[in-house]
Amino acid sequence: MTRLSYEDSIAELKRRSLISEEEPSAMSPSMPSPDDEDPQGLSFFRTRVEGDFSGLSIPRTLFCRSEVCDCSFVGTDLSESFLCWNDVTDADFSSATLKNADLRSSVFARVRFSGTDLSGADLRHATFEDCDFTGAIMAGAKVARLQSDGLTISTEQKKQVEWCPTPGEEPPGG
Repeated sequence: MTRLSYEDSIAELKRRSLISEEEPSAMSPSMPSPDDEDPQGLSFFRTRVEGDFSGLSIPRTLFCRSEVCDCSFVGTDLSESFLCWNDVTDADFSSATLKNADLRSSVFARVRFSGTDLSGADLRHATFEDCDFTGAIMAGAKVARLQSDGLTISTEQKKQVEWCPTPGEEPPGG
């Protein structure tokens, strides 16, 4: 699947009425945080997110304290995005890129991560209920040992994970 450029992705989100015309169009220079004094880039804070976000390039996007439901992010680049403190339900991240993304302290229910690149992603403090990780790339993904029961991944994927002895700190924005 080919992805739109970042600029074309922002234009497409506006065309689909998934973001407002006033939404900043510049990409954040680094992973965003809810504590940023001068936030830049695409942001979904304390809102309901739904719709088709497939085939886009929207890295370094902030999703915080939001309800993300009935969404498709199939083939979307969300690398280095902040996806903490969310309730994510019935979403599809198949073949998406979540490299080095922060997914801590979110609840994922009935979410598809089939073929998703989760390399270096931080999954600590997250809860996974009825999620599909078939073929997901888990190289260096941070997972607390306490979470191993709720995370249904293959033996090969377990070898790729960076198992952390403790869950570590909670992310900002909590």
